[in-house]
Amino acid sequence: MKRILIRVGALLAALTLGVTLWVPGASAASGTSNVSVSPSSVDPGANFTVTVRVSGNALGSVEGYLTYDASKVEFVSGAGANGAGGSVKLSAYDNNGNGSSSLSCTMTFTAKAAGSTAMSFKPSEVTAVENGQVVEISASSASATVTVKAPAALSGNANLSSLKPSQGTLSPAFSPNTTSYTVTVPNSVEHVYLSAKPQEAGATQADSGSGAQVLPVGTTTRVITVTAPNGATKKYTVKITRQPAEGQTVSETPVSSAEELVPVRNEVTVSVDGRTMTVVEDLTDIEIPAGFEQDFQAINDNSVVCVRNAAGIPLLYLIDDAGAGFYVYDSETISFTPFDTITIKGVPYLLLEKPRNIALPKGFAAAEVAVGERTLSGWRSEEDEAYCLLYLCGPGEYKGFYLYDSVEETAMRYAPVGAAAAVAPVEKEEQPLNGPAAFFAAYWLYAVAGAGAVILGLTLALILVAVKKRKVPSQQRNEAEKDDFLDDLDGMIFDFEPEKEKPGNNEEK
Repeated sequence: MKRILIRVGALLAALTLGVTLWVPGASAASGTSNVSVSPSSVDPGANFTVTVRVSGNALGSVEGYLTYDASKVEFVSGAGANGAGGSVKLSAYDNNGNGSSSLSCTMTFTAKAAGSTAMSFKPSEVTAVENGQVVEISASSASATVTVKAPAALSGNANLSSLKPSQGTLSPAFSPNTTSYTVTVPNSVEHVYLSAKPQEAGATQADSGSGAQVLPVGTTTRVITVTAPNGATKKYTVKITRQPAEGQTVSETPVSSAEELVPVRNEVTVSVDGRTMTVVEDLTDIEIPAGFEQDFQAINDNSVVCVRNAAGIPLLYLIDDAGAGFYVYDSETISFTPFDTITIKGVPYLLLEKPRNIALPKGFAAAEVAVGERTLSGWRSEEDEAYCLLYLCGPGEYKGFYLYDSVEETAMRYAPVGAAAAVAPVEKEEQPLNGPAAFFAAYWLYAVAGAGAVILGLTLALILVAVKKRKVPSQQRNEAEKDDFLDDLDGMIFDFEPEKEKPGNNEEK
């Protein structure tokens, strides 16, 4: 009996599980929600994005609400998103009908006020596709926090970092804390420009006068007013005294108003590719390129206003009927080229003409170089076409050859100009030869051959004479020895008489 009850219980459990799995709409699937914010910390007025993503198995649709603090952030836009005032309704759907592993919605918000707020998502309806059927499933809630930074306090720094005149010398020497200066110039100087730079990046300065106007004889007061980012101001006073000509008298009443400085001097003009252009010296309303500061440049016997970078390259603002803009001034060739920059990996470079006295490094040939969407004149490596040379000025003090990698789109200093390329040799004009020099130039080979033959002949003659002198004494010595030998023979007496036979010898025989 016990065994039968166990079998019946197991059968009922199996039937219950099967019915549960078979009943349409019954599902153990669920979705997981996630909220991400980028960036998570923003400045007031800046935009940021919020992405809501629900992940699961064969998701068909997601609907829900994203809530936030409307006093801190403001909803801007988003596909499948609609709402305002602290709540946005989200809707995302599977487009292929087979279900997706995740559905998401991305929105753009603007930071309004300092503080933090939670970007919270709560799903209201999530469906999935199971066995060809659309079923409703559950999904978790999620949230992320965004922090709006407190606005930085505006600086009240209204100091100048530099102040210098185009003519004369400041007295005393410049100091940010010194606000009164004098400058004295001879009568021959008619124009004095003042170049000033604030210490604070967001500060501005204004000059009460203009160096373009003729400086009257006597004392003229100029005031440089610096305005800090928070509105604080500071004034620097410069009294410029133009000395009188010989025999000229000067009123003791100084001129302190810019309107009294008349007349205006003649404009300085230059030639640019056949165009006559005028140098603009009042740069108050002109945006100065990044990395350049106002300075002065001598040109056409005049000291004119320019801007200059750390590498010392001057830019002049030129204008004519066809347009206006900054131009790079080359004092060596007395020429101008339009100011032009190119950005490589986010770094701006100034395009320059290669000086004529700088030789091209070996192994490179002139070529057109594609940099991004632009084509520049440069030089391509003869060994590897991916590497090219460009003549540029970087953001620092270096100007010269840069090696550009067209594959990785990067640029690096090739080498210091003085080491990478020697100064190009100056070709000397050949002068025609006259007189003996011309004769020698034409027949030098024959002259050398003739001189060599004479030297060889003299050498052989000396050798023969030496041998002969050595041989003659030897022969004389041999003849003398021969004569002495003969005389000795003549003085000798030879006895050839036969020996007489002794008695009895024959008998014995």
